Amino acid sequence: MDRIKEFCSEMVKQIPIPENFVIEDSSHGCVAKLSFSCPRKGHYCLYAKSCFSLTSHQPQLWMYIMLLHLQSKHSDPLSSRDECVQRLESLWEKTQLKGAHSFSMTMTQHTGPHRKDLDSLQTHLEEVRFFDLFGFSEDEGTWLCFMCNNPEKATVVNQDGQPLIEGKLKEKQVQWKFIKRWKTRYFTLAGNQLLFRKGKSKDEFDDSTIELSKVQSVKVVARKRRERGLPRAFEIFTDSKTYVLKARDEKHAEQWHQCITVAVAQAKERENREATTYL
Repeated sequence: MDRIKEFCSEMVKQIPIPENFVIEDSSHGCVAKLSFSCPRKGHYCLYAKSCFSLTSHQPQLWMYIMLLHLQSKHSDPLSSRDECVQRLESLWEKTQLKGAHSFSMTMTQHTGPHRKDLDSLQTHLEEVRFFDLFGFSEDEGTWLCFMCNNPEKATVVNQDGQPLIEGKLKEKQVQWKFIKRWKTRYFTLAGNQLLFRKGKSKDEFDDSTIELSKVQSVKVVARKRRERGLPRAFEIFTDSKTYVLKARDEKHAEQWHQCITVAVAQAKERENREATTYL
């Protein structure tokens, strides 16, 4: 029991524990659909009403980690009759191949996740950009979203419409089905809008805007896609269009991503507050 508690106290700082876990069938077999949320639910929480989801092809490894974490929260050994254990067992059975070991046999005889197993989960979390949006809080002993972990960032956002960040980015243009080009634009993040000009300078007019309250999500391009020719890029998803933007380096791409994420959270909070006041 002491070894399990010691192991989990360090593991949870590297690997977040899913809030929800389901098994789905795919063309490649059974996969796990995992959901993560932010427990603090702060004023500008990025996941106050939604979850961060990912799909994993290592469902049994996630289940083993979840069982160990569950055991570490109890002073006595878990029973196979416990509701949480039975739910994990039913999920385990959905992933089983004919002739494979049962849940109870695997869990009681397993020597524990190896370092390479945890590394593979961390790599996957990096690829889906989980660590751009969540960070482990030592004070609270759990994973919080970027805004709840950094509440001071909210005070930086333009109260009087002053730019939070501005500069040149390249926008991906698709002219024909197989021909893609990058056009340099000058972007300004201010107020409830991401403003961009068709030219390369802020002095060149012909403005276009993205309403931040209409943005569904902002994601940094995953590592595998970056290796295929999309370095330093991030995507903005709205109801009607997806914008693919590229900064001059990785640092600036992450800076833009964080600033836009903060501004989107605040824009939606203002919109919800105004709607509540109106009602």
